[in-house]
Amino acid sequence: MKHLFNLKEKVYLKLSFEKLSSSLNTDINLKKSYRDRVRIKSKDMIQNQFHSKNFIPWLIEEYIYFNLDALQKDNDFNDLKNTIEKIQFNEKEPKCYFLKVLKIILNDIGDERNLDLSIYYDTFVKFIELLEKIPKNRYYEKQVLIPIGIKEQPTLRNLLKFIDGQNLGEENFLNSIVLVEIEPMSAGEEAFINLFASLNFGIREIPGRKDTALILLDEPDNFMHPEWSRLMLSEIINLLNQFRQGYKNYQIIITTHSPFICSDLPKECVIRLNKCAESGNCMVTPISEINQTFASNIYDLFSSSFFMSATIGEYAKTKIEAVINSLTQNEILKEEDKKHIQDVISVIGEPLLRNKLIEMYNNKDPEYKKKVLEKRLKEIQSQLAGLNADDTN
Repeated sequence: MKHLFNLKEKVYLKLSFEKLSSSLNTDINLKKSYRDRVRIKSKDMIQNQFHSKNFIPWLIEEYIYFNLDALQKDNDFNDLKNTIEKIQFNEKEPKCYFLKVLKIILNDIGDERNLDLSIYYDTFVKFIELLEKIPKNRYYEKQVLIPIGIKEQPTLRNLLKFIDGQNLGEENFLNSIVLVEIEPMSAGEEAFINLFASLNFGIREIPGRKDTALILLDEPDNFMHPEWSRLMLSEIINLLNQFRQGYKNYQIIITTHSPFICSDLPKECVIRLNKCAESGNCMVTPISEINQTFASNIYDLFSSSFFMSATIGEYAKTKIEAVINSLTQNEILKEEDKKHIQDVISVIGEPLLRNKLIEMYNNKDPEYKKKVLEKRLKEIQSQLAGLNADDTN
């Protein structure tokens, strides 16, 4: 899909931690209250000037407060405080200190809820280990920015694979604290890439029988530019054909409102649902009532009630209907009405509609028709004069 993206700027993968920026973390007084009650030692790194070496300790500390908020806020934390106070704080190794504090807090939450939360701790530690393999000059305040090159980066691949494993698993043991984005890209471009990344992960990484894969895509073209929507199905088929260790057969079921996707499918592969306004239930339209969709003109698909009741915006439709209404009445047009109608007609993009309204206006206002014809006559005379001059030369 490289040919689809014509990016002039460098592309970055951004890891941000917006979930940690909750009311607890943005409220300095509330954070200080927890810190004082639990006696967590800290250098207040987030309040000082940022330095890349402080990023990992900052992240762990923020995750600590994120988990503290899960405890009852009226908890006096006495036992927790006494245990944490016994941990020695080394300013040169703050990471070790914060990880020990985190483990104690997760154990405390687990004891309160009769749960074993050790997997949450182990998952977070693994995430930190993978994150530390990213060069420190890629750490920025509250986020990580990694340039994406043509060559695959094993370190980045391992980190993303780990995050995907959490996001796509039955339970996210990272508590969904990591938000992965691609910059600079539009929402549609990012949706396009995320779709194909998910397909790639599902087919390559998830074990299973390799006979037939059923792929369910729920409005995958949301946020996409119409051009991306037009290309989407073709690119999906190209991707599936590239898998050497893929499945023998693929069945794809897509829900969509896009005529671009339907134009890639014969009507026998399209199920049209009509929603009843009264009951709210949906009914399947008989195939005999559906026009052929494969290679159908997009305008024709839009024109059918399959997609919308009109092919132009409602505001424009209302304006044009008002003009038609004025031109079909027997009343004489006022000067301000003439000016308004002329202004509306002059900006209509559809030639057939514009010319028809001009014809209706000319019939309504003979004086205006006379001016139009005189203008056309002058243009024709000017063209003839030019041709005569060429013949003379």
